[in-house]
Amino acid sequence: MVLTPHRPAAPSPTVTEQRLHALTDVPAPVPGRPREPVHDGPLDVGPLAPGVGHVLVVDVDERADPGDEAPRSTLLAGHLARRAASVAVLDGSTAPPHRPDLVIGFTPPLEDARIAHRAAREAGARLIVVVQELLQRATYGLSDVEAERRVLRDADVVAIASETFRDAVRGYGVPDERIGVLPDWAHVVPTWLDRRDARRALGWPQRGFLAVHTGMGARHDPECVVEAARLAGPDVQVALVGTGPRDARVRALAAGLPNVIVAGPLDPRTRPLSLVAADVLILTEALAPGQLSLPGELASSLAAARPVVAAAEPGSVVRAELRRADGAGVVVPAHSALRLAEALVALRADPTRRVAMGLAGLAHAEAELSLEGSLARFDALVDAALSRPPAAAAAPAGS
Repeated sequence: MVLTPHRPAAPSPTVTEQRLHALTDVPAPVPGRPREPVHDGPLDVGPLAPGVGHVLVVDVDERADPGDEAPRSTLLAGHLARRAASVAVLDGSTAPPHRPDLVIGFTPPLEDARIAHRAAREAGARLIVVVQELLQRATYGLSDVEAERRVLRDADVVAIASETFRDAVRGYGVPDERIGVLPDWAHVVPTWLDRRDARRALGWPQRGFLAVHTGMGARHDPECVVEAARLAGPDVQVALVGTGPRDARVRALAAGLPNVIVAGPLDPRTRPLSLVAADVLILTEALAPGQLSLPGELASSLAAARPVVAAAEPGSVVRAELRRADGAGVVVPAHSALRLAEALVALRADPTRRVAMGLAGLAHAEAELSLEGSLARFDALVDAALSRPPAAAAAPAGS
């Protein structure tokens, strides 16, 4: 029985082609006609601004999300180019060609947001900071936490990827009228092949229950996944995708476990296949106390129409977002290999539940996490930033 939701057969465009198609599908502003704002909460949009002027997008660490061909900054810059006089992406190697009227920064990494903050101050420009992670506490050093507070407080708009960030941003002194929601979108576009075809293309076992985990970085816990596979036994196969400083340790732990595949990094062609190949997708967190982070894999996992099992920290963004995607995920305590193993074994035994969970995730992703929807919200955030005097330029020099 094929559990993948039916999709019409069609040639599979590259991720970049799909992104460009989505960009051109978003209606361009019509001169003299106000655009309908799309936003959540009390964000003060003010009068809509048809033109943007010169834009500087700061992404010194310009990297794509796993398996995606275009970084987030590139997509937003391309979208802004339709209504801006010019758009420059500052990558650390060249100076911007124009004095900017609007500066876009991102965190993480915090350093990019700091550079954007400084550029906005020097130019007297408006500043938008897109937030997918907050440090909050002195685990990272008081200087980093203070820098995070200063950057967000001085921003004209703080674009949070989840409502879970709102209280923390308020705590830094940012009023609600300067906080908007910019949901993350599915950076890895699922390829709607049969599950066995995807596994065959990856060289993975074509039969049996398979759970796929992405991430070997500091914010993930792949060691927990390997231990969960050991506890779950041979009927639960697990594949770990990605690369990072923990590769050697993970491979050592997985040695001798025939139900564990350490796949390493996948390219933009094969990364979507890993989502389709899975019966279940695993997310893990390893965060410092007080840290809030939205993993880039979450939106793609929901869009893949697969159940999500998350080993997540208390009060985390992942827990909150899976509650919003009602019925799409199972959450177990972070670092608990036993609870993770129990969740995988239970889902293996219940294919009907897996299908229902996957369809719930897909419905949530299509309604809330589409690229088109995020770009419409981004337009509203840009209009909000341009509707008020620059906050960064107005702040005291020593603040």
